[in-house]
Amino acid sequence: MIDSAYPRDRPKFFAHRYCRLLAKTCAAQDIGHLAWVLCATIAHLEDACHYKKPIEFFTGQLAPIVGAQTWKTLDAARDRAVAAGWLCYVPGNKGLRQAGRYWVTIPKEFEQMPDGDCSHSQYAATGDWQGKSQYAATGDRSGDRSGDRSGDRSGEHSYPTPKNPSPTPDGRKRPGEETGFSKFQEKWNATPGVRKCLADNATRKKAFKTRMGETAFRDHWREALSRFPLRCFDSDRDDAWRPDVDWFLRPNTVTAILEGKYDWTKNNGQPKESPSKPSSATMPEYADEMLTKRTQPK
Repeated sequence: MIDSAYPRDRPKFFAHRYCRLLAKTCAAQDIGHLAWVLCATIAHLEDACHYKKPIEFFTGQLAPIVGAQTWKTLDAARDRAVAAGWLCYVPGNKGLRQAGRYWVTIPKEFEQMPDGDCSHSQYAATGDWQGKSQYAATGDRSGDRSGDRSGDRSGEHSYPTPKNPSPTPDGRKRPGEETGFSKFQEKWNATPGVRKCLADNATRKKAFKTRMGETAFRDHWREALSRFPLRCFDSDRDDAWRPDVDWFLRPNTVTAILEGKYDWTKNNGQPKESPSKPSSATMPEYADEMLTKRTQPK
């Protein structure tokens, strides 16, 4: 049975010791903040049921509890926690309406770490917790220190800590972190042939956040702006419609620009026309109307 794998000998207040170890070992630097929150949440939910059984959740239920934006984000955080040895997870079965099962574990190398005071006095100038240096990487009480931890910054950590720590272990920024709306707005207003964006209202910020969650937009919106001014809008005319930011933030606009949908400079080898401005020229659909006319057989 799956439940038989759940440890039955956990002492009272195990969750508190577990969370202190998460802090002392700087686990958040290794597995990320979301995985840290996931582990701490599961630990205290185990404590609430007196360590009698695993904690059961469907991914969609657990995601808002720990603050995960999407199920993919939660899956990635859970995988990091499992790989580091801080969490056990048994997948469920949606077809049978079986939820996934969770319980926390302490990595073997940290099982013998003392559960004493954890405050600024326990850290030397290097930022390393002094108690960690009492144990070798194997977890045995060797007592051998590679350097003085009193603040002379000598020696290496007994437990390796990540180089260039990042909120995401692979060092990549999450969607939307690299560029906020204000920077996008600045870039947009510096683009030729567009209507300036003067208001950073909630609707536009929400649309920008949604688009930044899409790989096609996040990776290529700058390239799309470099294609401006778009020739299909005939922006040299005084009364021409100019693209605005709301049009640019619609789904698939960036993809359409990069695919050349709004580039009529070549005109398919035919003599270039100067189409009369339709009554809807002040609307974003102007470009789509003109594209339809040019693609119709003559």
